[in-house]
Amino acid sequence: MKNILFFSFLFISFLVFSQEYEPVIQQRIEYWLERNDREASDLTSITDTWDFYLENQLDLNQATKEQLLSLELLSENQINELLKHIQDHGKLITIYELQTLSTWDMQSIERVIPFVKVDEKVSNFQFSLQNALRDGKLEWISRVDPLIEIPVGYSDSLNNSKTKGYQGKAFGSYTRLRYQYGTNLSIGMIASNDPGETYFQSPNKKGFDFYSLHAFYKGGKYIRSVAIGDYHVQIGQGLNLWTNYAFGKSADIGTLIRNPICLKPNVSADENRFLRGVAIDFGYKNMHMLVFSSFKNRDGNVEFDSIENQSLLKSIDVTGFHRTIAENEKRNQFKEKIIGANLGYKLRNFEIGSALVNQRYSFDYYPDVKPYNQFDFSGNHQLTGSVDYKYLVRNLILYGEISHSFVNQKNALVQGLGVAFNQFVSMNLFYRKFDTGYYTFYNSGVSEGTNISNENGFYYGMTIVPNRKWQLQGYMDLFQFPWLRFQVDAPSKGQEYLGQITWSPTKVSQVYARYRYINKQANSSVIVSISTLENQIQENFRLHAQIQLNDAFQIRSRIEYVQWKSPSEALQKGTLLQQDLIYKTLQTPIDITLRYAVFQTDSWNSRIYSYESNPLYVYGNQVYYDKGSRYYILLHYNINRTWDCWFRYGNLIYIDKSSIGTGSQQIQGNQQREFTLQLRMQIR
Repeated sequence: MKNILFFSFLFISFLVFSQEYEPVIQQRIEYWLERNDREASDLTSITDTWDFYLENQLDLNQATKEQLLSLELLSENQINELLKHIQDHGKLITIYELQTLSTWDMQSIERVIPFVKVDEKVSNFQFSLQNALRDGKLEWISRVDPLIEIPVGYSDSLNNSKTKGYQGKAFGSYTRLRYQYGTNLSIGMIASNDPGETYFQSPNKKGFDFYSLHAFYKGGKYIRSVAIGDYHVQIGQGLNLWTNYAFGKSADIGTLIRNPICLKPNVSADENRFLRGVAIDFGYKNMHMLVFSSFKNRDGNVEFDSIENQSLLKSIDVTGFHRTIAENEKRNQFKEKIIGANLGYKLRNFEIGSALVNQRYSFDYYPDVKPYNQFDFSGNHQLTGSVDYKYLVRNLILYGEISHSFVNQKNALVQGLGVAFNQFVSMNLFYRKFDTGYYTFYNSGVSEGTNISNENGFYYGMTIVPNRKWQLQGYMDLFQFPWLRFQVDAPSKGQEYLGQITWSPTKVSQVYARYRYINKQANSSVIVSISTLENQIQENFRLHAQIQLNDAFQIRSRIEYVQWKSPSEALQKGTLLQQDLIYKTLQTPIDITLRYAVFQTDSWNSRIYSYESNPLYVYGNQVYYDKGSRYYILLHYNINRTWDCWFRYGNLIYIDKSSIGTGSQQIQGNQQREFTLQLRMQIR
């Protein structure tokens, strides 16, 4: 009770919030991790652009539309108005000249300030091998994550257990080496191991469990970009092929519109979401054609079927874990081959594209058939074609994509309409229809379900900025699933509503309050002969704020409450109170982030996620479940212009628990500590 009173008093005392780039990115990442039920994921593939432009600010007077879109912080209306303003009136003198543009509000300007600049000098940038070798940046990062509490899976008694005993040591590691020259040249390597995976011994006799290599070039007149090794392809609105992650529904209604960069190097340690091979993007005037091929091994369970008299792929493993004998038996069990082409035509206010993607497995894929998955993909081959477009008319943008599976004649369709009435009011309408049985191996379309299949939905979002101090954001999403789903034994439907109000009394202060309501139908927990559906409702309430005490110290505070209810179960509640203290100044080489939190939840249904600060290129939420407290410290030390390091230590303490976790991950005691050390070298 004392903790709750302390946090409440502290929170109410500091209802302001510093405006910096981190909260903008943090809110999107936190919402993505929460919606995808993730505690951690390597999101470098979608944050790499932000990291680059933080250190190499984009000159608005020289920026292209593609570069501005890649920031994913501005609407296409804002970008087009900016480019037209520069064309008609000449170069910007100051960044605050953007206030004269009808679609630019102060929140948008302050959001992009860390990433852009205004420079009246004429750019003399010219790509050449000599310039690339002289002016490029070499970056090396190495990170270790040793486990402090050792799970039972590492015990000697389980060494010979096929499914429970971990074969490697109790620490993970990550190494990244990359040479980069602007956004035009990138050559890199990633090597990583999860805790429990072996080093330099069977089955990883070559050292690490996962390697990724790439070489990427962009900037030619006719060969606009080339990728060799591991890379990403983004097409349309993400229905046909979009290999890396993408943001979806959030308080920022602009995140629904995909702005594809057709070819990018892979800079992520994610072991599944990338292509491996060669890709070339050809261009001529307003047209481009991307051709690509990918061939890589995938993890899965292959079994011999005596009836079919052949080996069949029964399941696909996307965990990336190779710790136990059983997990290693699934490793590289089948081959995946993807070839495709994307033809696009762009004008200033209009673009259209068409893609054809052929995807094949080396074994027929036939998972165990259940009522809910009987229309899912099976076989070894998929051929999909798509058409996508964007059309900007004054303050109105129309965008959409339709994708068709030629194998089973199924479709996926999205259609959106964005309107910026003025700099004060904007909205986004979004309709989606995904046939049951539609399937592609890689996609990132906006959906409520986990796959782009078996779903219809309508989304309406709006942003209102009455003045520079206030911003109101919200959306409603109505969706239905025409066929059964996992643990949902009938067609179902649901609704989601989110509202957020933000108050910014000054340029460096802000507070937001958020309410989210989601209602989904699922099987009742009451056991009867025939499963019946019931409405399961979750409500989240959040109040988040931060104060800049002086040039060095910041305080961030959060109160969050969640409740979950259904007709067959009692009301389940969860509460989180957390406090951060951040020390960051240019006067000293050390940055420090401290957090202390207390939480109490009644069940897994009422769990609460909260984003945590980590070393560079590490992204993660802490999931709070049960009852206890949490603290961590993150130190960042700039040794000199070449070297810097990060040290992170955290502890999760549960009340009234004698063990944490289950199975091989179970640890004795009521504490779960973690430790991370990361070192970076940069040579320019």
